[in-house]
Amino acid sequence: MSRLRRWYLTQQPWESPQLQAERVGEVIGKLIANALTALVIADLLLRVYGK
Repeated sequence: MSRLRRWYLTQQPWESPQLQAERVGEVIGKLIANALTALVIADLLLRVYGK
């Protein structure tokens, strides 16, 4: 277990919690943007083909 853990730590560059939080924020922002885009497209399709 300790060997595996040491390997994992050497593979992963250590990041400050601030950097990790920024990355999480970016991912959440992209997910929200994608969801909004999907809603806009669905709304347009319903307006065009829903009549």
